[in-house]
Amino acid sequence: MPHLTRRRLLGTLSATSLTTPALPLFAQSYDAPSCKAQLSHGDWVIKTQFVARYTNDSFIGYESQTTGEHRPTGLRFGLHQHDDDAEMKKLRDAGKSGGLHLPDHHYLELFTPDHQGDTPRRVRTYMTIVDPDSDQSASIVMRFTPMALCKNDYQDDAYAWQLARLTEGACVLKTHPERLPRLHPTNPSTQGWHPERETEMPDVLRTQHILMSAENRVQLRFGYRDEAAGKWTRLREIEIDTNDLYGAVNRAYDMVYDQIEASGNGDPATCRKDSDCFLTTACCAEMGRPDDCTELTTLRRFRDGWLRAQPQGAALIAQYYDAAPAICAALARDPRGAMRLRALYWTTILPCVAAIRLGANRLAFRLYCRMMRRLMRAYPEATT
Repeated sequence: MPHLTRRRLLGTLSATSLTTPALPLFAQSYDAPSCKAQLSHGDWVIKTQFVARYTNDSFIGYESQTTGEHRPTGLRFGLHQHDDDAEMKKLRDAGKSGGLHLPDHHYLELFTPDHQGDTPRRVRTYMTIVDPDSDQSASIVMRFTPMALCKNDYQDDAYAWQLARLTEGACVLKTHPERLPRLHPTNPSTQGWHPERETEMPDVLRTQHILMSAENRVQLRFGYRDEAAGKWTRLREIEIDTNDLYGAVNRAYDMVYDQIEASGNGDPATCRKDSDCFLTTACCAEMGRPDDCTELTTLRRFRDGWLRAQPQGAALIAQYYDAAPAICAALARDPRGAMRLRALYWTTILPCVAAIRLGANRLAFRLYCRMMRRLMRAYPEATT
């Protein structure tokens, strides 16, 4: 009977073209799952996590990542810190060591015929942060340019599409010309506009420093470049409370550090819970299966055993934890999501468990990869 079951499984996989490699494309550098903490501080929400950074499965150090969001305005800041000076320099050079971001909706009135005429053209915006108590100020200038049609159509291959976005720059697929930039007098949108930062990283870090060091408040001024008049024009000004913001960031950092110490071996990756097998858990929950069911137990053991021992095993797991939560969220929004989860349970989860129990680990891996590829094509918004 085991041989018959194995033969049937092999036949099923062959019929679904899984005899060809199903490995997706992976970046050389990636982050392992990590300890996380979140706290509220006045109008702010602070989130901090520690990640273990790897390159080609070689551990190169820990990185802390902190984000803060001012809920009334949507202003966000990001802080990155690495325990290796060379890696920190790479983060700064790549523009990832910190910065401020203001949501596009604050600038929507600029994307109208009133400001741009009848033809889309370059839009330049600025955000200046001012500490009124010390008179320190710094600005970030953004340039929005209208996207054009992509040279090729990659709608049937999510991975090729991602590559195309990297190699060709910002563009719109031929199958979605409606996503090209449009100007509308009453319903403006930034869709179809590609944002680029003109400000150099040292000045971006200055804005971040002013926000974090201001004792009481900062003033946020934002506007645009009036090309016809040859001057910068302010749209509005907002005052933001920054009382003890720096202390709140440190408290979030301490919360994560306490988790690392509590893990017993100082490894942020140990903070990840075994239950964080998002898609498998969602499928089993839809079928009414408990958290310690055979399916989840088998696939967790497969993940932490055979898969992690493969040459790119840690990278594969890291990519899964990066993509799976967004896919689960997309499934939850989909009216047919529950039906799709039930189908995945029968067509992927159970066959994977059967393959693992028969010792066909590579077949189980390819089947799971196929499921991920199909879900990423079905929900492209979850992969951006």
